[in-house]
Amino acid sequence: MIIIDIHVILTDGTVDTVNPSQFVNLLRSHKIAAIKCAEGWLEIRRDQIVGFKTRYEGQERRINKPESDG
Repeated sequence: MIIIDIHVILTDGTVDTVNPSQFVNLLRSHKIAAIKCAEGWLEIRRDQIVGFKTRYEGQERRINKPESDG
């Protein structure tokens, strides 16, 4: 089995290479700001992680589908 190290930018700005178990621990502790992928750096935004909720105070952007009359 091949284990690939993951290139990350930590929330303190440090660029590092971590193994998969370190990656999981850092991600769970919210210490990863970005992950290196083929297209460049992928920013980790807490409001996009499933199960992580933030308070949104802007205009409602979801549109409810109108009910059919037929």
